[in-house]
Amino acid sequence: MEWQQLITPVVVSGIVTGILAPLLFHFLKRRDESQKRTFDVRYAEFNKYLSTLEEIARSIRVNFDAPMSQIGKD
Repeated sequence: MEWQQLITPVVVSGIVTGILAPLLFHFLKRRDESQKRTFDVRYAEFNKYLSTLEEIARSIRVNFDAPMSQIGKD
């Protein structure tokens, strides 16, 4: 009777852990992969945005030295 009272909780907890641990790992892995995909998409869009801004800045680059130097001379 003593052995049965000691072994029963061990067996039950082992079975519960054997079932819940892989399920928990699976759901956490899916969530992590989803967050990684979202991050990758946002990162790619941000890089595209920054490259577009750099291209715009490069195309409208103006030399402000001449107009700014004449402001103090007026």
